[in-house]
Amino acid sequence: MPGFPVRHSYRWELVLDNEAKDPDLLYQVSAIPKFLGMSEKQARHRAERGDIPTFKLFGSRCGRRSTLNAWLAEQEAEARGPKVPA
Repeated sequence: MPGFPVRHSYRWELVLDNEAKDPDLLYQVSAIPKFLGMSEKQARHRAERGDIPTFKLFGSRCGRRSTLNAWLAEQEAEARGPKVPA
């Protein structure tokens, strides 16, 4: 496991050291808009509606770069529409 929960200031936090940090993990919703290039308000709203693939980890909304990249590729393919054979 990359980290462990610690009781601190009446809320659970994920404690990771630099060697164990998962580079694919976007911990907390504030990291997601930076990755997607949108405002934090937009990302929070879309994540709460289920429009962006996220999950809860110790009460914080998180995402994975790999999952978001796959989701973006799906969105792009849908926007282009079906391919017409030549």
